Amino acid sequence: MSYIDKLLNEWAYRVHDGKPNPKNNSHIWQLRDILLEWEWDVPAINQFVYELREAKRRTDGEDWELPPDSPSGDWAGKNQQGKIEYFSGSDAKAKAIEWAQGGKDGEVEDDKTGTGGNGSEEDETGEEGGDEETMYLPKERNISKKNQKIIDSFKEKSGYPDEIPFKFLNDEQKELMNDAMDVIEVIYDDDASDEEKLEAAQWLIDNVGLTTNSNKKKAYFNKLGGRRKIISGKNGTVKARDLVERVEALTGTSLGTYNAKSVKQGFTNKAKPDLGEENIVRPEDDPMVNDYFENHELLKRVNSRWKKQGIYGVRKKAKGDPKGGPFTGPIKMPSSDYAREYLELSINNPALQNVIDYAKELEADDKVDPAVAIALEEHQTRMKDVLKNLPVPSEEAAQAIAKSYNTLMVELHKADPEIANSILKQIAENNLYEQEIAAGEEVYLPAAGSFPAGDKLKGGTGPNGTLERVTFVSCKWGKEGRIYGCPANAKTIEELHQDIKKQNNQGQYESEPGYTLLIRDELIRVDNKKGKIHKRKTIQKTEEFITTTVDEIGKIDPPVVEGDAVPPNDPIFTDKEKKKISEITTAWMKELEKIRDEMEREFPGLKDSKDEYWEQFAEKRKKVEKKYMQKMGKVITEEHVTRLIGANNIPNVIQTDGDVKPSVVLSMIEMANNIRTNESLNHLEHNKQYYDEKGDPHFETNEGTQNPNDYSITFRPNRTKGRAGGGCQLSFTGDGTPPPVDLTPDGVLVDHETGQEIEA
Repeated sequence: MSYIDKLLNEWAYRVHDGKPNPKNNSHIWQLRDILLEWEWDVPAINQFVYELREAKRRTDGEDWELPPDSPSGDWAGKNQQGKIEYFSGSDAKAKAIEWAQGGKDGEVEDDKTGTGGNGSEEDETGEEGGDEETMYLPKERNISKKNQKIIDSFKEKSGYPDEIPFKFLNDEQKELMNDAMDVIEVIYDDDASDEEKLEAAQWLIDNVGLTTNSNKKKAYFNKLGGRRKIISGKNGTVKARDLVERVEALTGTSLGTYNAKSVKQGFTNKAKPDLGEENIVRPEDDPMVNDYFENHELLKRVNSRWKKQGIYGVRKKAKGDPKGGPFTGPIKMPSSDYAREYLELSINNPALQNVIDYAKELEADDKVDPAVAIALEEHQTRMKDVLKNLPVPSEEAAQAIAKSYNTLMVELHKADPEIANSILKQIAENNLYEQEIAAGEEVYLPAAGSFPAGDKLKGGTGPNGTLERVTFVSCKWGKEGRIYGCPANAKTIEELHQDIKKQNNQGQYESEPGYTLLIRDELIRVDNKKGKIHKRKTIQKTEEFITTTVDEIGKIDPPVVEGDAVPPNDPIFTDKEKKKISEITTAWMKELEKIRDEMEREFPGLKDSKDEYWEQFAEKRKKVEKKYMQKMGKVITEEHVTRLIGANNIPNVIQTDGDVKPSVVLSMIEMANNIRTNESLNHLEHNKQYYDEKGDPHFETNEGTQNPNDYSITFRPNRTKGRAGGGCQLSFTGDGTPPPVDLTPDGVLVDHETGQEIEA
């Protein structure tokens, strides 16, 4: 079969009706795609398309906008009298169209270059021959004002042709978007035939991977990877739904759907490190591990339920073990003495391969850019090369690992920012652990996935032992830098408090059993004989809680935070304010109890573990909570917040309209005390990671403090569909300045101020 025969067969296969037609723009788009795939250069493609169209014109005996002997020019226009003129320069296309349409006076004034133009055979991009559109005047579209507004909205959303986010597309993606915008115009052209519109609709499906979401308000261009929502934005639009519905009507089939949250969650799950059940060593099975937990400065404070799950470790060979393992002998400790073996265990864990396989699976369905899998595979190769070619432990090996992770994160963000978000937290942990192992430090990974405050265990036992949590991870590259914070739940931080009475005072959401107002009920609540809230006694107990908790802050000697008051000379709250706070919070607690009772009557059998329960609960809460927030807003001032948890956290407590949630006030008061009195916070380390396109990884590790203003303290008091609140959350920043967005443990980005989920 000749080359031309192969080309014609491939072209026929790709066009909708199997009959390639050089006069059909949709067919020409398919032809151009084939030639690009076959590595033709652009000038050659332009010339080939022109010659093909010209041959068709001669065969059909038709006139053509640009005759074969036309002189050089960027754009040609033929007016109603059949006169042809040629135009060059940045406004050539507009002038040519104006000439073809007759202009104001039927002719274009002296702006044209005249026959022969400027004599250049290069278009504006510098490529010889120019695009095929420069060979003839494209057909003018008949698009109504209403439809033009729809098209303009797509251009505005996408930044087409030279604004953000369009400008951040790579060259291939820009070309695809250029073609897509032309195709969309066909769909909205009142003069286009049904066949042309069908071809255009099918082109969008085949070439940009057009899919939608459940409510059809998002038109996903999946071939753009993380930019798939480029014409519909993160929330979708009515205009995007119009395009989706037109495409479905033209093709007679429903578009496939893309579940962004499911895809991101899938990557997060796959990326979680898994060093293997067989490599977990538990304290009960190994004296060395038991000693490590019992004698480590911080680990000895951790609840036994976490410690008993053990750590991942390399074992010695025991009698009867197979030659290649897994081995069942005692653990090899410290890890620094067996750096290569610990590094091999981490690098060879199946999580990375699982992510690669998952990326390829989604790639086959046009849900993920192929560059995602490529970036992961290249990282896998580089990491294995470290084991093969570099001495371990060594600074050289640690730097090679850091550079590989830097490259991986940059490439992932280029390919698909959403996917990079989803695996960022897991990647950051691996990065930090493997660098330190390669450098010869003693570090371990806890087997418990939710180990309190520590993503990894660092150092030996004694005063130098620390836990380190990747609490703040950022990724910055190019002109599109993003910052991600991974907040730690206050409940887990408190578990490290040296005072057992202060280890479990924070809850996860309002109306949580035992934590009705985000803090432990026992601290503020008194029930009557019927098990309901005793109003007077609860108000009194809440006042006592506020007094005791705040007074303790002032009695810390020396003060943890400069300027901390010494009651009663300079109390944070007056007696009147404490009483008012107690009255408001007690009344709000009674409202929540009332809603619980209503839910039980109206929805018998509906358990509070179901999303439907909290959807109904939220509707009832919404009707009554505003007045309590307004009342509390009249009591709590910026000075109160500043003295309790720092000026940087004022916006996290006081809303823009001045309202304050009652439960947030109690959570804030308890947290202000807990941070200042929690000695363990001084032994936590917080790592920040920066990535850039120059290939330079940046790492900054800060020691924790007992100063609330060094933390970004946020509150997620409401349980909603799919998310169980979160309660008080802390991100260590060193100065309290919050990141613009937070990255949740399940890989979901949320707006720092509103707590609303963000689709990048």
